[in-house]
Amino acid sequence: MITGVYKIILRKGLFIKTGTISIRLVDNQLNGIITIARKENEFTGTYNGTTLFIEGVLQLPIGETYYSAKGKVVDNQITMDFTTDKGPMILTGKRNG
Repeated sequence: MITGVYKIILRKGLFIKTGTISIRLVDNQLNGIITIARKENEFTGTYNGTTLFIEGVLQLPIGETYYSAKGKVVDNQITMDFTTDKGPMILTGKRNG
């Protein structure tokens, strides 16, 4: 089950920010919030049983950027690769609790 809240690190080169991602799954449809730098960023997406696909807009200290991302949750660990207007980013984290 992928629904839950994860403590995360979002990386883009030397830019590293910590935060959380809250994921809700209903009938293979995802929605949730990525919180980075005290800013809440909503997303929507899908889950095919093994891979998460999400998209949205991130408000970051380096500016606002549209993204699409693909990733997995394995053993309470989340990893996602982001494609953004500002270049690639990597999200990693662990489920809270």
